[in-house]
Amino acid sequence: MLETVEPPPKPPLKAEVKVALTIWFVLLPPFLLFAGLAPMAFDAGRAPAAYLVVAIFWTYPITLGVAFAQRRRRPGLVWLPVINTIPLVWAGLIWLTR
Repeated sequence: MLETVEPPPKPPLKAEVKVALTIWFVLLPPFLLFAGLAPMAFDAGRAPAAYLVVAIFWTYPITLGVAFAQRRRRPGLVWLPVINTIPLVWAGLIWLTR
């Protein structure tokens, strides 16, 4: 009487999505380590840079979770964690040129 209805098959992930997610998950353990150490940025006082450092490290797992959750519906969101890595690279380059 009742027929079982199966959901449609999920489309396969593109290679760039798989590679990007793999890279982001490999970077997750260092980000988690530094997320615990990020509040030490306030040892020098309450500066905007300290808030930026804490925000970068504390929001990386959130952006990674959104990218992973939306990997099939919106594959372009796989690049969302770049928001957290660009300020770190930029700050590192500034620090090296001093």
